[in-house]
Amino acid sequence: MNETLTQESIAVEALESHYRRVEDGIAFDAAEDYAKLVTPNSNSSEPFHRWFHMKEAYSAGLLQQVVKDCGLDDVHRGLRILDPFAGSGTTAVSAAKLEPTPAVWGVECNPFLHLLASVKHEAMQVRPSGLVSLAEEVTIRADSRTTTPERFSRPALSTFKNKKYFPQDELRRLLALVDELDSLAKIGDDLKVDLLRLAAAASVEPVSNLRRDGRALRYWPRKDRAHAYREFLRRAQEMADDIDLCSAAANGRQLLGDGRRMSCIPEDLSFDLAIFSPPYPNNIDYTEVYKLEAWLLGMISNRDEFRLQRLRTVHSHPSIRRPVPTDSCIAIDGIVAPILACIEPGRYAAGLADMIQGYVLDLVELFESLACRLRDGGYIACAVGNSVHGAPGTGVVVAADVLVLAAARIAGFEPQRIAVARNLTRRKHGSAYLRESVCFITREGR
Repeated sequence: MNETLTQESIAVEALESHYRRVEDGIAFDAAEDYAKLVTPNSNSSEPFHRWFHMKEAYSAGLLQQVVKDCGLDDVHRGLRILDPFAGSGTTAVSAAKLEPTPAVWGVECNPFLHLLASVKHEAMQVRPSGLVSLAEEVTIRADSRTTTPERFSRPALSTFKNKKYFPQDELRRLLALVDELDSLAKIGDDLKVDLLRLAAAASVEPVSNLRRDGRALRYWPRKDRAHAYREFLRRAQEMADDIDLCSAAANGRQLLGDGRRMSCIPEDLSFDLAIFSPPYPNNIDYTEVYKLEAWLLGMISNRDEFRLQRLRTVHSHPSIRRPVPTDSCIAIDGIVAPILACIEPGRYAAGLADMIQGYVLDLVELFESLACRLRDGGYIACAVGNSVHGAPGTGVVVAADVLVLAAARIAGFEPQRIAVARNLTRRKHGSAYLRESVCFITREGR
């Protein structure tokens, strides 16, 4: 027993020595300024940000701090910013507070999150009127149909068929709202319709007996549920209020695509700053967490589409099983081999090894794409969290921030600084590498 613990301790120390070698020469500091900025603190009360709670987002104040620390706050011509993992659109909305207003281009592969980011950003630019009156009309028409025996087509996702999860009356109301909005969408591509589709999707969790809890949706039978129509109208009113009070002139676009490759971004665009928070290698399946909204809106309609969507995401979860070319694994062997050597044998070992290799390969592909997009002298700020996998006290620490820096070097970038926002406590593991950080990277002039 003691011999086994000694071997495990040696393996842990060897891994931490590997991480220290990789980050050698890079400035490292405890950055209290970032402690409350790497999580969505206060976003729930901020205009536009509050339209949908994305637990994995960062704070609306992160961009301003990064711009200041990179010395970009005195660029008078206006910045051009890229966010390859746009998520809920935090970067695009936050940029509107900067002067002059930067142009923000975002890429997001999840269709629901893309809708969320794009309607926020577009609403700040177009500022549509009459949203509440349209929501009221849609609700009246939907209500007239739910009082009849009319049957509505449910999403094929089994969660919607479970009566414990969704009271049937509330589900019918949601389906009627979406059906009415789908009819309006066929008439024309209207931002107001997309805003109300978001309002309907954002009502799904509040009217159900489900709650997002870390890695999954959990059954919560004693939950204080909302009424579908009232919740829909409340959210529409909230949107209208924020749009009416918006004085900023947003700039740029949010595009549906693969953030690792960014082929959807026009080739003639170059950027001063890339700021993003990629999925952390922490076993959270983001496709699963936000599946209700995507299925309700018809963005995913069957199991095959759901599987393909999962495969489009960054390899941060063992369920993402993509074939990896052998030559690619050889190219990153020096980075990942010491981590893989610490994985204990067992049923999860192969999946964890694949995840770590796939994660680093995705990061390398991301930075190679950024090398074609970032101007000489440009900056990258990447907010990322490390994780531990395995038995309490001896699990494998996956230092995502160190892996980010290693991948950036492979693509020709110069890592500058690791700003440690906060230390984490996970599974009684005392590693100094259990932390959440912002990595600063530069593109030297060629």
